[in-house]
Amino acid sequence: MTRRTLVLSLLWLALGAGSASAQITGWVSPYVGALTGGDATTRGPVWGANTAAFEARSWMGAELDVARAQSYDDEGVDDSRLTTVFLNAIAAPHRARIQPFAVAGLGLMRAEGCVRACTTRFVDTGVAATLGAGLQVRLTDWLGVRGDLRYLRALGDHGALPRKGGGAFDLVRLSIGATFIWPQM
Repeated sequence: MTRRTLVLSLLWLALGAGSASAQITGWVSPYVGALTGGDATTRGPVWGANTAAFEARSWMGAELDVARAQSYDDEGVDDSRLTTVFLNAIAAPHRARIQPFAVAGLGLMRAEGCVRACTTRFVDTGVAATLGAGLQVRLTDWLGVRGDLRYLRALGDHGALPRKGGGAFDLVRLSIGATFIWPQM
């Protein structure tokens, strides 16, 4: 066997093994939730969705989470909206029927609304961080339910935002949702 044949054979085996290990699995999860704690409590529901993807043999993955609260309650806030978009690292230790998970990431948080009978408007978009954990229960191979608790905090100085305390703009989000699981691709 020539050196060239040996190198090409090893390369072919390595590429074949590489594509097998790059199989992806994950889920899409629309949810409804509520804001509590910190600077916001929801008057109405928080609507959102997230999607997570994992390499088939790994317990680490990536998650995109998007949420919108049409109204959050704060002292003196009359009309408000809160939108968040986060890219998170997600750890889900095993793919069993009951699956705990943890998330941490960065994204954008946009708060807008008005105060004092809508005589003064505020709009603030900034970088935010999130940290949370949850539990997903698989009902079938492709369907499940999930719930989670996440802490969200705006990074930096956001003096224009009305808030309850003198610290950073932060809040806690509780959510439940359906989970549509896709198998290895």
